[in-house]
Amino acid sequence: MVEHKLSKYNYFIIDKNDVICYNSLRNKIFTLSETEYSNIKLKLLALSKFQEEYPTLFKKLLSWGFIVEQNTDELDIIRFYNKQETHLNRFYQVTINPTLACNAKCWYCTTEFNNTIYEKRCMNKETVKLIQLHLENSIKIDRKNEILIDWFGGEPLLFFQEVVKPISEYILPIAEKQNVKIIQHVTTNASLIDNEMAVFFNDMNIRSFQIPLDGYEKRHNKIKKIDDINSYNKVIESLYILSKYIKDVSIILRINYDKQTLKDIDHILSDIPKEIIKNITVDFQKIFQINQTKNENIVLKKAIGKFSDMGFKVHLWAFKPLKFHRCYSDRYHHIAINYDGYIFKCTARDYNEKWRIGKLVENGNIEWNLDLLYKYFNKAPFENEMCLKCKHLPLCFGPCIQKIVETPKDEIENICLLKKSEIEVNTFIKYKANNVLIAN
Repeated sequence: MVEHKLSKYNYFIIDKNDVICYNSLRNKIFTLSETEYSNIKLKLLALSKFQEEYPTLFKKLLSWGFIVEQNTDELDIIRFYNKQETHLNRFYQVTINPTLACNAKCWYCTTEFNNTIYEKRCMNKETVKLIQLHLENSIKIDRKNEILIDWFGGEPLLFFQEVVKPISEYILPIAEKQNVKIIQHVTTNASLIDNEMAVFFNDMNIRSFQIPLDGYEKRHNKIKKIDDINSYNKVIESLYILSKYIKDVSIILRINYDKQTLKDIDHILSDIPKEIIKNITVDFQKIFQINQTKNENIVLKKAIGKFSDMGFKVHLWAFKPLKFHRCYSDRYHHIAINYDGYIFKCTARDYNEKWRIGKLVENGNIEWNLDLLYKYFNKAPFENEMCLKCKHLPLCFGPCIQKIVETPKDEIENICLLKKSEIEVNTFIKYKANNVLIAN
């Protein structure tokens, strides 16, 4: 008979009068009463006997990953799926910055915080043409079967006519003819969205958006000052416009919060039309320049509960079960093209020359900086002592490749993501069991 052992990634968490049983590697979850769990807990101490007496239940726990064969190294499973996801998955994500300029001046802006040196201008026509050719090559020569064009910045819609429109109109017909799926996503402050633009988005298969909200009206407008408009009301209006004109629209409403934002978060709930809630996923993101206290975490949990109760989908940035990688930048088939034609992996840095992995050149080809790519991809980011011994590895998969490359080995514990998470692992699992949130 094959010998077995318990998975190292099992969680058994008391939740009122129940016990939540969760395996993070397989992302399987079920709930037992305390009495039922007490009975199973004793049986799990003697797996051979358990298998003989309760073969059906044993087989189920084996298929769900709670029990594994004795010679199974679960880290090998993680390594296998990580390599498959980061290298073999040919889904191509191209982040495009039409500009790094913005019409808002948020105090927490990563571009300004990193002291990014950039020209406050639009991507020129030559670079637009090179991107068009690069995407065409990706379809016709590289034979990509699915491409995500991710509009970022800066505020990408500042140059909608000059960049977003011509690239979309050029590549969509080519993709359709070659039977290649094009998905488009826009990260925007929503200040420039109108009915005409939304109709174009629908026609060009731009159906995914991330829009920030910095709290209720007074708080948001204090942080996100844009010309003379009420930027909070403009966000709410844009949520409605996108939902009206775009089929199957998906909107991530990113609530950036500091020490004050969540205190009056209830006001937002009454401002969003109930008929569009189904299109919205709420993503609570702490502004990274501040530290969070225990009391403020309690406020966050209350806010998550209120949004969930209203019917909003909610997810938490720190937890990514079954993703097998941390960040889009960890995938080999992802690039970020800046407005000047230089190419990067990470969009949350200063676009400094030292982080350039390449540059667009003639005919849309890329001239690669292989020395930097070697550093990014010489091993998986979680291949370090801290991550490999961590019980929570299948939930986060360690820091991203950018942080690993720029962090000395003796400081690796300073970039542990779960230490920075506002929500504890046990709370995440309770949310999951009670359908409070969705995974990323």
